[in-house]
Amino acid sequence: MHRGEPAPFLFAMADDPANPDRATIVMLLLSMGSEAQERDPEGIYFTVNGVESTAHVDITAEMAERTDAFVRYAADPDPLVRRPAIEAVGLFLADGGRAARIVAERLHAAHGIVERLLIVRTPARLAVRLVNPCGVRVGAR
Repeated sequence: MHRGEPAPFLFAMADDPANPDRATIVMLLLSMGSEAQERDPEGIYFTVNGVESTAHVDITAEMAERTDAFVRYAADPDPLVRRPAIEAVGLFLADGGRAARIVAERLHAAHGIVERLLIVRTPARLAVRLVNPCGVRVGAR
């Protein structure tokens, strides 16, 4: 990450059980990572000041490096923390088998229809992320 980027600070805040805004922070991290993943990693992007930026690549890498945090959040007692974390596990965890196991384990502990639907939807998104329609693993050459 570039110096001054907010992700490390946000992860630290989300890790603090005394922080009443943990759910909002985990949702923000999911949003940042999801938005960054949608950008072309080879694309050239500029800040509002006209400076070339690779923040999208850096944020994507940061999310991949911090998947263990999302795994912890997915088992959090607060359902509002768990929900975005479940989606993040499917989006950012590179090991598809591990992501599927984690999400499947959450199904038995899930509370409410919203969380169960997220758990059902996440493996589908994981499959789309890891395999293209031709059955070739994304990133395989």
